[in-house]
Amino acid sequence: MSSRRYVIEMSCGQPFIRDGIEFVVVTVRGQSFMLHQIRKMIGMAIAIVRGFATIDSLKKCFDCKRIDIPRAPGLGLMLEEVHYNNYNKRFGGDGQHEPLTWTEYNDQIVKFRDDYIYPIVVNGEKNGRSMMAWLETLPYHTYDERESGPPNNLKNTVESANSSDQSDTSKQATDLKRAAFMAGKIKPRTPVEDAPGPEEEEEEEAKDGEQDEPNESALSNETKTEAVV
Repeated sequence: MSSRRYVIEMSCGQPFIRDGIEFVVVTVRGQSFMLHQIRKMIGMAIAIVRGFATIDSLKKCFDCKRIDIPRAPGLGLMLEEVHYNNYNKRFGGDGQHEPLTWTEYNDQIVKFRDDYIYPIVVNGEKNGRSMMAWLETLPYHTYDERESGPPNNLKNTVESANSSDQSDTSKQATDLKRAAFMAGKIKPRTPVEDAPGPEEEEEEEAKDGEQDEPNESALSNETKTEAVV
């Protein structure tokens, strides 16, 4: 299936403070990624942590039905590295080809990221506050099956919160949300009281069928993506 992707590794770094704002780096390594996949993965994770969604909501995302998943802002999402493991294994040591690796440039890559990319992310959030505006929309998602196309209830609110870099983004998104709520078009969800903790999440297992294991040809090229949230 064209919609099937393999996530090889996922990790979350320690929180850090920049300009009075707390950030965390989430790194995802996989075969490839679909449009908005990482942003929706981050969005669902945050919704679960904040109690607006449950593990059952997460399991529904693996079915064939469309689920209303909050799409986190794109600010901070970046391609970190491209891996050519199988190419290197097959050709890297044959004496004719050089392996495709970035190890010797790691220090330069990290310095460039810290000096030029992270400041853009930090200043963007400090001035635009897209994440703060987006967080206010979490109660208005259903985290359940939805109709085709963008959700009508959140189309204007989420697009304003995600795409605009104006200083009044937060106020604009909040006003749209409140207007829709007062008109009775959307109803907010309240955090669930039985949101799973870390120990409960570890015990959750997918028991409804088995997934195919990734084969060597499917993982010839892997990409690693970072999301600074």
